[in-house]
Amino acid sequence: MNAAAKTPEHLRKFAVVMAVASAVFGALAWWNGKETAALVMSGVGVFFAVVGVTAPAALVPIEKAWMA
Repeated sequence: MNAAAKTPEHLRKFAVVMAVASAVFGALAWWNGKETAALVMSGVGVFFAVVGVTAPAALVPIEKAWMA
């Protein structure tokens, strides 16, 4: 799938997966007493959730790099 074929629906799904994964890693970091890592991972998750809902097209370069 090339960059032109990235639909908003596909990018939203990518954002949801990344947000959930970040939340899981943030929760694990918090569980292990790593507050800074937990905050960073939570912030990354919030970023993906917000951008995925409001402007999924902005995730094209991130998704492209991730899937490279």
